[in-house]
Amino acid sequence: LLLLLRSVLGHGLARYMSVVVLIIMLLITCCVLGWVASFFVTYSWSPTQEIIGVVACAKKLIGCSDCVDGSPKCPEWSSEEVRSLVSSDFKLAGTAAACCITYFVGALIIAHLVRQNLKEYRCEFV
Repeated sequence: LLLLLRSVLGHGLARYMSVVVLIIMLLITCCVLGWVASFFVTYSWSPTQEIIGVVACAKKLIGCSDCVDGSPKCPEWSSEEVRSLVSSDFKLAGTAAACCITYFVGALIIAHLVRQNLKEYRCEFV
């Protein structure tokens, strides 16, 4: 029974570790894309008044009108302010991905330690 359990856990841990590595790679991609998009929005994006209205209405910012029926109008929000808000959202997404990476690296380390302990496990029959 212990040998069967060890064999199942051994293969299960290998699959678990490969899935964790895949998740880490995806999170690294999300982190990099979030920060690159943040810098792109900050330095290269110049939204039109219509896009400013759509973004401001989607974020439910104060001072917008016609958010439901027509083309949104948000005279209180400048292009720079909306650009800053969108950039902050991308930075937040990249930072959240980076925080999740640390969790999954910890999970990978623990899985490796468990795998090593199972490899060295010896069953003695009395």
